[in-house]
Amino acid sequence: MRTTINLDDDIYYTTKHIASHENKTAGEVLSQLARLGLQIQATSSSAINETTKFDRELADLGLIPYAAQNGKIVTNQLVNDMRDEEGI
Repeated sequence: MRTTINLDDDIYYTTKHIASHENKTAGEVLSQLARLGLQIQATSSSAINETTKFDRELADLGLIPYAAQNGKIVTNQLVNDMRDEEGI
């Protein structure tokens, strides 16, 4: 479906960056991110303040999952992109 939307500059540039690295269109990236956001929202709203088995296993390993700050989710792809940008 074609539509026109207004995006904040950071969302626009991040979407274009991801699209170019994944050889996708901006629309495909935005659709993927929207689906992910909706899945996370649905999951988190039904499990607020519940400690999952997975969370406990991570904690046993010394890895504590943190809630996304400012709606930004750090993914492996984001970390890899940042490494590429910094030349690491």
